[in-house]
Amino acid sequence: MKCPGISIIVPIYNGAAYLSETIESLLSQTFSDFELLAIDDGSTDNSSEIVRSFDDERIRLIEKENGGLCDALNVGIAEAKAPWVARCDQDDISFPERLERQLRVMKDRSEAIGLFAYTTKFGSRHRWSNADKVVMARGEVKKFEPMKDGCLLGST
Repeated sequence: MKCPGISIIVPIYNGAAYLSETIESLLSQTFSDFELLAIDDGSTDNSSEIVRSFDDERIRLIEKENGGLCDALNVGIAEAKAPWVARCDQDDISFPERLERQLRVMKDRSEAIGLFAYTTKFGSRHRWSNADKVVMARGEVKKFEPMKDGCLLGST
């Protein structure tokens, strides 16, 4: 396999409930030059079997003893082959143009060290969006100021 453009790290711990949807959303990206590193952090459910059920050479399953989120992410970073790393939680759904748009922003702004995106939480218990906190045009980029702007979701 040639060096991919992006390494997507998906840390997993007992994530069977939404994992298929997460992987399907990543495999449906308009930017397809990536590797998907599924890091199973000692799950006791069938998370690894779900990952194995996908027949796609871009997916690499790494199974390890439970060490927590940071440990799983560090394993993913160490295993990443691409010059760019994206992360996605086991229960996140990515819009089809996510990677393409984020890579374009990063390449256009060489001074940037990271990128976050707005999110919408949905499901039986919650429905909210942080997109209402700042009014922006589609595709607009805003410089993040941690003291003023607060917390952003790392998996975006």
